Amino acid sequence: MNLDIGAKKPIDGDQVFLVARLLTSAEPPFVLLYDPAKKRRAKRNIQQVDPIKVISSIGDGDDFIEVEYPHWGTVWFRASRVRGVRELLKDELLHTSESSGSLVLFQHDPRPEDEHAGFLLFGMDVAKVAQLLNQEVESR
Repeated sequence: MNLDIGAKKPIDGDQVFLVARLLTSAEPPFVLLYDPAKKRRAKRNIQQVDPIKVISSIGDGDDFIEVEYPHWGTVWFRASRVRGVRELLKDELLHTSESSGSLVLFQHDPRPEDEHAGFLLFGMDVAKVAQLLNQEVESR
């Protein structure tokens, strides 16, 4: 399904696994896509379209779970694409002032994970994120 997000060319809505809107206007809202043919993910900025309209254009609102990410913005995870949630390791927190965080993993992420896997939520408790996304906490 082609979806116009105001970019140069439409995106395939079936490939969207995350939609995000930041609190600051310095960076536009964006979608993350996974192309199974190319086996890679891509970020596309949403131009002049409300992220809520993008989500409703893709399909049923029940398929996206809204998470308020403190001091950052709002993230909508496509529930059918989430594989699990795990706590961030100490070495994953080295470049942040936060002492804890969560990594949301997706169906397409490799096992074992690489540096491109998942979506980092610094400062968000893993148990709370897992509960919001109806997932079990994974161990590494």
